[in-house]
Amino acid sequence: MALYKRKTFLINPRFQIKFSLYVAILFALSTAIYPYLIYELYSEVALSLKPQFPNASSAFIKKREGLMLTLCIWQLSLTFLIFLVGIFLSHKIAGPLFKLRKFLKNLGENQSNDKLYFRDGDYFKEVAEDYNKMIQVLEDKSVIGACNE
Repeated sequence: MALYKRKTFLINPRFQIKFSLYVAILFALSTAIYPYLIYELYSEVALSLKPQFPNASSAFIKKREGLMLTLCIWQLSLTFLIFLVGIFLSHKIAGPLFKLRKFLKNLGENQSNDKLYFRDGDYFKEVAEDYNKMIQVLEDKSVIGACNE
């Protein structure tokens, strides 16, 4: 296993940003219902209090506005955090694919390649393991075939 750690998180920017945007938008849309429901609840309570307790009703409206601001900031912050997590997770997908593509390109150009490996924490490590096993089998068959000639 290599100790090398990439510092660039956007290995395949088009894929990673698109992936992260989809996840963040899905999160934002699916959780936007909660602030809306809370807004409606506060509005109904304020409306029902208004005839008998006008001061309490206006205080409720002020609380609702403060709460909505807090919820909107919270929603935007979490959506941004989800976007960053999407970049991080897609990095663990794009990294191995980038490495595999580079490895195969070098192999096709007859440049020396050792075994294929991915970083700790990357996804698809089994691809590298399967590739290395396949190359070992091909090398063994090549050696055996050369000995039989």
